[in-house]
This record gives sequence, structure tokens and C-alpha cells, in this order.
Amino acid sequence: MAESKPTKLQMAKEIQYLIAAAQDMSAVMDLDPPIKWDYLIDLKNKTVTVSHLNQVVSSLQADIKRDAKEIESTDKFQPDTHKVLADLNIKVPRPAAKEEVVEDDEDELEPSPSPGADEIDEVEEVAEKEKPIKKEKKNAATKEKDKFGFKIGSIISNLAYGLENNPMTMKEIKAASFNNGREQHGNLKKFIEMGIGVKTEDGKTMVRVK
Repeated sequence: MAESKPTKLQMAKEIQYLIAAAQDMSAVMDLDPPIKWDYLIDLKNKTVTVSHLNQVVSSLQADIKRDAKEIESTDKFQPDTHKVLADLNIKVPRPAAKEEVVEDDEDELEPSPSPGADEIDEVEEVAEKEKPIKKEKKNAATKEKDKFGFKIGSIISNLAYGLENNPMTMKEIKAASFNNGREQHGNLKKFIEMGIGVKTEDGKTMVRVK
């Protein structure tokens, strides 16, 4: 079965790829003169026949192959340009791999001095001094309690301060800025058990320090 010939539209699209590659190569390689690319490919023009398009394709391919001989490894083209070059079986030189610098004179390479016994003792001594400091800071942080006996900044601490001499219903507590919408039944019960929580006659809860 014979292969179907490309349509004028398909040929025009192929020419557009070739033109884009020609323009890219001309700019990157600084060609003077640049590759000719201003061909008539307007399919609405009656003079643009299949024969004309075939001639444009052949001319562009020939010019690209001709100037591709001047491509250097440092030239960086667009991905579509590389596709066109690959379709035309044109090999683009790859950048030279960076060679690892090997020092012949081993005397120039100074090895890092290994720590002496005195230095090791000094490091261990500093480490031992730091450990108790960190531990003391941690213990100090845990001792930061509010007047109710809760850790400062905790949820229950914020709740206690929010309810101090300020009776609220659960709905009001949930909407309060110090609570962020939390249900606080458990903590309110804890306040009552501790003796700092007080239930008012209208069903509200408040905290009062004796």
C-alpha cells in the first residue's frame, strides 16, 4: 500500500519548524549572512503550490545542513531546533567534559591535622560544661507556672485567665479569642475539682482565686 503524501497544511507546519530552527541557529551562531527563512508559505496564496512547498523544504534543509558544520559545542539551541537537527541526522558537538584536576605533587596537599590529646580533652570539657546548662534551662522552663499552677501559655492556663472573675457559658467560651473554638468541658470540671471553678446561678462558669 502506497504511503499517503503529506498535505499542504502538514508541509506548511514542517516548514515553520525549519524556519524556527534556522532563525535560532542564525541568532545563536551569529551567522552572517543568516540562514534564509523568509519564504512564502501562506496557503491562502494561490501561488503556494505543493511543488513550491517542496522546494522551500529542500532549500531550508540544505541551508541548515550547510551551516550546521559550523556548530560549536558551546552553542545552546532551543529544544525544537535540536529535534530538527536530529531529523536531519546532524550531530551536535557535546560540551567537553570537565577534567578532574589531579595534583601530582602530594606535598602540596596538606592533610587536616588530627586533634591532639590536649584538644580532645578540651572539647570533652566544653561538652560537659554545656550539658548541665541545657538541662537547667529545660528545668527552668518547666517551672514557669501561672498563679493557678498551670504551665504558662498552655490551653488550660489561657482558659483560666479568660474566665477569671468573668463568668461565661460554654457557647461564649468557644467564641472567646483566648480559646479558638475548643470544647472545654474537661478543663471546666478540673477547675471545679481544684476549688477555683465556680458555677453561677445562671449556669455560667468562672474562675476565682481564693
